[in-house]
Amino acid sequence: MRKLTYILLFSLLLTGCSGIKQGWRNFNAYYNTFYNTKQYYSLGLDQNLRQTPEFNPYRPIRVHLPPGSAGSNDFQRAIEGGSSILRDHENSKYLLPAIFVIGRSYYYRSEFFSALEKFQELERLAEGKLREEAFFWQGRTYLELGNYPGGIQQLEYGLDGIDEWDPVVLSNVRLLLAEMYTAVENYERAISFLEAGLQTVADQNLAGRAYFLKGQLYEEMDLDVQALAAFSSVNEFRVDFDLEYHARKKEAETARRLGYYSQAETIFRRLERDDKFTSFRAEMRYEIARTEQLSGNHVSAVLRYRELLEDRTVVLTPLIIAMTNYGLAEVYRDAYTDYTTAAEYFSRAASQRIDAQLLPSHFKATEMAESFGAYARLRAEIARKDSLLGLSELSDEELERFILQVQADEQQRLEVEQRSSRELVRFSPEEELLATESAGETSEFGFLNISNPAVMNEASLRFQAVWGDRPLADNWRRSAVLSGSRFDQMIVLDDEGGQTDLAGEAGSGGLLARVDLGEIPFTAEAREQMSSELQSLYYELGNVFFLTLDMPDSAAIYYKKVLEQEFGNNLSEMALFSLSELNLLMDREEEANYYFERLQEKSPNSVYLRRIAERLGFDPDDYSNLEQETTAERFSILQREDNGMTHAELAAGFLGLAEAERSRQARALLMFEASQSYMRAAREEMPSLEPIRHWLSEKERIDRVQREFETLRDSSRVMLNDPTLSEAEMLRWQQIAQRELQLPEIASVFPFKGAYWDSTRSILGRLETEYQTSDVIPRVRILLSELRIPESTGGIDSESAIVSAVDSLEGVTAGMRSDQIEIVPDTEAETMPERAFTDQLDGADGLRFTDSYSVSLYSYLSESRALRRAQELAAESFEVYVCRFDVENRTYWRVSTGIYSTANEALTEAERLREPYDVQNFIQRMNNSCRAIEEPVEIPQELTGLFSAENESSFTIVLYSFTDVDNAQRTANHLREIGLRAIISQARVDNQLIYRVSVGQFTSISEAISGSAYLPEPYSNQNIIVRIVHSEI
Repeated sequence: MRKLTYILLFSLLLTGCSGIKQGWRNFNAYYNTFYNTKQYYSLGLDQNLRQTPEFNPYRPIRVHLPPGSAGSNDFQRAIEGGSSILRDHENSKYLLPAIFVIGRSYYYRSEFFSALEKFQELERLAEGKLREEAFFWQGRTYLELGNYPGGIQQLEYGLDGIDEWDPVVLSNVRLLLAEMYTAVENYERAISFLEAGLQTVADQNLAGRAYFLKGQLYEEMDLDVQALAAFSSVNEFRVDFDLEYHARKKEAETARRLGYYSQAETIFRRLERDDKFTSFRAEMRYEIARTEQLSGNHVSAVLRYRELLEDRTVVLTPLIIAMTNYGLAEVYRDAYTDYTTAAEYFSRAASQRIDAQLLPSHFKATEMAESFGAYARLRAEIARKDSLLGLSELSDEELERFILQVQADEQQRLEVEQRSSRELVRFSPEEELLATESAGETSEFGFLNISNPAVMNEASLRFQAVWGDRPLADNWRRSAVLSGSRFDQMIVLDDEGGQTDLAGEAGSGGLLARVDLGEIPFTAEAREQMSSELQSLYYELGNVFFLTLDMPDSAAIYYKKVLEQEFGNNLSEMALFSLSELNLLMDREEEANYYFERLQEKSPNSVYLRRIAERLGFDPDDYSNLEQETTAERFSILQREDNGMTHAELAAGFLGLAEAERSRQARALLMFEASQSYMRAAREEMPSLEPIRHWLSEKERIDRVQREFETLRDSSRVMLNDPTLSEAEMLRWQQIAQRELQLPEIASVFPFKGAYWDSTRSILGRLETEYQTSDVIPRVRILLSELRIPESTGGIDSESAIVSAVDSLEGVTAGMRSDQIEIVPDTEAETMPERAFTDQLDGADGLRFTDSYSVSLYSYLSESRALRRAQELAAESFEVYVCRFDVENRTYWRVSTGIYSTANEALTEAERLREPYDVQNFIQRMNNSCRAIEEPVEIPQELTGLFSAENESSFTIVLYSFTDVDNAQRTANHLREIGLRAIISQARVDNQLIYRVSVGQFTSISEAISGSAYLPEPYSNQNIIVRIVHSEI
C-alpha cells in the first residue's frame, strides 16, 4: 500500500513538472521574443496604414487597401523576432502566431511570394480562426500579385471547406472576393459578395469603402438609382476624410444624372460651405456650374465657369482648369452653336497635363480640340476666301473706300490699346513695391506671383507698353524702324475725307495699316481658281460635320454648296454620294434615291454608284464600272498570286494606288505594302539569307559586348567609392573606369544594299515622318531600325576590348560587400526577332505564328525550366513550342502544343487534353517569340554556371543576404526548386556574420555577368557579383 502511494505521488510530481516546464517555455518565448515581435509589427503597421494611396473615384476603389512603403524596418525586425521563435522556441504555443506575424510582415514589406509561403504554411498547421485568417491573407496576397483567378479559387475553396467561420473573418473574405470579381469585371458576382460581406462587417471604414465600391459597380452597369442608394449609405458610417468627401460628391453626381438637379446643387453647396473641405471649394464651384449647364441654365453656367477661371483668390489645379474649359466648350458647342469659340476652349482643356486615370469618361478634350479645331481652321479659311472674292467684285472707288474704312477701324482699335497701355505705365513705384511685397509673402501664387497668370499678363503688357513688341534679336532698333510696331502711329482720315498724320503723345513715324491687295483675285482665272479652292473647302467642312462631329444636317448644307458650281473635278460626284449616304443614315430613303439618281445621271460610270446601289436595294452588278476599277478591286488584283507581276511591278502598283487614294490610313497601308514588295524584290537578288543572318548575329554580339562592358564600368564606379581598397586595387578599378570600348567595323558586311533596299528605306522613312498616327508605324520603326545604313566606326575587335577589361580584374581581393559590384538592369530597346524579320524577307513563306493558336500547358518564370519541360513533352511525340509573354510587367515562358488556324480548333484540342494535362480551356495566340522544340535544346554556355559547376574558387551571383541561417536555407531550397544551383556562403561585414544565398559558379566576372542576364524575374534586377571565399554550407 505504501509503495502504491509513492508511485502515485511520483507520477503527480512528474506531471506537475511537465506542466511547469511547458508554462516556463511559453513564458520565456513570450517575454523574451514574441512580445517584442508584436511590438515591432504594431509599430510598422501604424506607419504603413497612415500612408494611404491617392483616392481616385473614377476607378473601382480597393476595399482592403494595398500596403504602403512605410514601416519596412520595423517589419524586418518583426520577421527576425518571429524567426527566432521558430528556431529557439519551437515547442511554445507562440509558434503559429509567430508564423502569422512573419507572413503579415512580409506582406506589408511587399515581399508577396515570401508572404504567400508563410500563409500557406499557416493554413496547413493551424486550426480554427487562425486557419481562416490564413485563407484571408492568402487572398490579399493573390490580389496584390494580380493573380485574380488563383485568389478566387483559393478563397472559394476555403468557404466550401470550413463549416463554422468567425463572422468578422468571413465578412473580410467575402469583401475580398468582391474586389477580385471586380478586377475580372464580373460585376454581378462582385455585388452579391459585397452584399453578403456587408451583413457582418465590423470595421466602419471598411463598410464605407464597400458601399462606395458597390455604388461604382452600379454606375458601371448603368443602374443609377441603386448607385445613388449605395453612395448615400456611406454617410451612415464614420469613414476617412477622402472617402466621406468623394461619397457625398458621387451622391450629388448620381442625383444629377437622374435629373435631380436641385438635390445635386444642394449637396454641392453644402460641401462648398463645409470647413472640412476648404481645399475642394474650387472643385465644388465647378460642379455647381456644371449642374447649371446640364439643367439647361447656360447663361448662369458660363458666368460661373468664367468667374472660376478669373478668380485670383483661388488656386486652380490643372484638372479643374481643364474641366472648366471643357464645360465652356460644351456650352458654346451645344447651346450657342459657336464652334469657333468651342474649339478655343477645347484646345485650352487639351493643353493641360493631367493623368488620364483622373479624368471622367466623358472628357475627350484632345479629340474634340482636333475636330473643332479643323472646323475653326476651315471656317476661317472659307471666310477669308469668300471675303477676297467679294472684294474682287467691287469697283475701284468702292475698294478704296473700304480700305480707308479698315484703316479708320484699325486706328480706333489702336487708340484704345494705347490708352490701356498708358494706364499700365502710370502704375506707381509705391504700388508696385506693395504688390511685390505682398506677392513675396503669399505662397498661394508663389514668389512674386509667378503662378498667377493674370498678374503675369499685366506685367507683360506693361513691358510691351514701354518697349513695344520688338523681337528679341540683334539690331532690333534698325528692324523696328523698317517694320514698325503695333504701338506705332498710323495714317487716318481727316474731316474732309483726306489722309492726315496722327498727332498726339506718341509722335509721328508709323506705317499705313493696309489690306494686302495681292491676295485679291482681280482676273477671271484667279477668281475661278479661288472658287474651286472654296468648293474644296466646303466639301472638307462637310466631311468634318458628317464624319467627325456627327452633325449630318450641317454637313448637308456644305455638300449642297459644292453642287452650286462645277469646276471639272469630281467633288460634285463625291458630294452627291455623301448626300445620298447621310440621308440613308437618317432614314430619308426618298431623298437618298433623289441624290442617287442625280449621281447616275451626272456620272453613269462613277465608282460611287456601286457603293451606294446595294444599300438602296439595287443590284450592284448593274452599276459596275467597266471602264474604271475601284481601288479595292485593283488592290485585290495585285494581291492575287496568279497576276504574273514581279515584286518590283507590284511595288509600283501599290504606290500608284497610294497616290490616288484620299484616305490617309489607306494610303499608309498601301505604301507599306509597296515597301514589302520592294523587300521581296531585293531578296530575290540575293543568293541566300546567310549574309542577313551573319549581320544580325554580329549586331547581337556587339550589343552583348557593349552591355557587358557598361556593366563593368558601372561596377568600377561603385568600387572606387570603397575606402577599404588598396592603392593597387584602386588603380586597377580606375583603369577600368577610364577605359573606352572601341566598336568593331561591321559596315562592310551590311547586307541591305542596292536599289530595291534604297526604295524600301525611302518609303519607310516617308511613312515614319508623314503618317505617325497610322497603325503600321510600329512595324515601320522596327524595319527601319534593322535596315538603316550603319556609319563607319573604324573600330577594333570588340572581344579584345572586353577581354582586356575583364583581365584587369585579376587579383582583386575577395570579401567584397554586397553593394560593391552592382549589375545594371538591361534596358535594351525592343528589336525584331530574327525569324520574324527573315520571314518578311522571304515573303512570309512557311509558318506565320501571329495568325495561329496553340494550347498552353504550363507557364514558368524561368526560360530554362520551360525548355526542359518542353523537351520532356517533345520526347512524348508532342508538337511543342515555347513562347515568351509579358503580362503586367512580368515575363512568362509558356509551354504549348499544337498550331491551329482558328481558336475553335485549339479549344477542341484543349478539351481533349483537359484530364491528362489539367488544361483549363487556355488557348493563346502565338507570337514571333514562339520557338518549336523538336530535339534536345542546347542550353547556352552562359547558363551552365547557373545549374552546375565544380570550380573551387570562382565568382557567384548573390541574390539575398541574411543574418539567420534558417532563412538562408529556406530561400536556397526555393531557388533549387525552380532549377537553379543555389549555394550558401558565409561572409563577415562590419564585424557581423552574414549568410549569402547565391546562384551559379563562374570562372570570371564576365561569365557571371552573362549568366545574370538569364536569371528569371524577380532575380534579374537585384543581383550582385562576389568572389566565393568560403566553402559552401
